Amino acid sequence: MSEETKRFTSLAEIEEQNNKNILAVKELSKVQITPLQRNIAIGTLGVISLGSISVMAISALTTTAALGGIALIGGVFYYGISYLKKMDPIFRQKMIRYQQEAMEKEAKKHAVSYLESYLQYKEEQVIEAKRKRDKIGGIVRNLKGKINFDDKSPATLKKIEMYETLKKASDLNSEDVDRTIEQKNAFAKKLEEYKTMQEFTEEVGAAFEVIGEANEKLKERLSLAAFNQIDKDFNETMVSIENRAKDVEKGNI
Repeated sequence: MSEETKRFTSLAEIEEQNNKNILAVKELSKVQITPLQRNIAIGTLGVISLGSISVMAISALTTTAALGGIALIGGVFYYGISYLKKMDPIFRQKMIRYQQEAMEKEAKKHAVSYLESYLQYKEEQVIEAKRKRDKIGGIVRNLKGKINFDDKSPATLKKIEMYETLKKASDLNSEDVDRTIEQKNAFAKKLEEYKTMQEFTEEVGAAFEVIGEANEKLKERLSLAAFNQIDKDFNETMVSIENRAKDVEKGNI
């Protein structure tokens, strides 16, 4: 399963995955680019240059001007390799930094996709909560049609008492469902704000990289603290709905 399609059902799971991604970026900063990796990059440049020289050499069969081009490319290649070897430490560090930037970009992209996956899960929970609300509401309406409220006999009064208790539970359940919808919408809104801040902090993050605080700022940018209370309220309301639905099914209300 790819990072984008991974299924999340809690903020804790997302937090754990984000921390793993951050750790991977931090670990990369400890990696040393070996001479072999460096030479592969230089060798690639060499192949490109030699390819150009070969083309120019073929052209030289028909024009003497190409000979000057061959000499020029050869000189650039020779001095280019010399320069790269001289700048070897810097060159290696640049390769690491390039990889880090790519991983940071992916980490931030995945953080958004994780939250989108979790929001989809919440939407499915809301749909299920509505189904339970409608089921309980149907039971209440069905019972109401079986009661003669003008009858004051003990049996009928007992039915009315049971009906009113169930109706109260149904009304509370409906309020909880409405609350979960509001909380789900609040989560969606917070997610949009999160996306906007991710884009804004791209430029701010560049400044922190200069002063060596990139990893800590990446952690801040992937923080889910803003979602915690919304998520807690949503989950508590969902538990209330589920428990009330179970009580109705078991006849405990």
